Amino acid sequence: MATSILQQLHGLEQDFVKHVCAVVRKEEAPGEAVSGLWHSCRRFARHLFRPTPNARKWAIHYVKEGVEHYNAKNYEKAEEAFKSAIEHDRGYARAHTYLGNTYYKTDHMAKALGAWNQAIKVEPKSDAADKARAKVKNIGPRGLDDELY
Repeated sequence: MATSILQQLHGLEQDFVKHVCAVVRKEEAPGEAVSGLWHSCRRFARHLFRPTPNARKWAIHYVKEGVEHYNAKNYEKAEEAFKSAIEHDRGYARAHTYLGNTYYKTDHMAKALGAWNQAIKVEPKSDAADKARAKVKNIGPRGLDDELY
């Protein structure tokens, strides 16, 4: 059975109290306490930020919304929607590819290349990654020169 965030947070709180008490009683060195707390925080963060079953569905929803804004040339709202998609599912290459396209349309070449490269990284065998590869190949380093001037 999955533990709730509140249960995980309570466990983190208990670990904190345990380590502080151990340091006060001189049963544990401060460095050991910090190390123990670090590991507890990492466990909590992994639980907190793990993908939910509906993450991809939400990402797809936001990409569709972003594409509507993109096609209407409302690039600011498109960027927001694609970023929301990525927040829900960082491994969704299509969201990264469209975000790169949006950055390209708004003359942010370095950001565009970064987003396209991320699309290639997260789902290298996807159609979105293939499209991102083509964009990177077409733009290449010359796209960065424009931002330097």
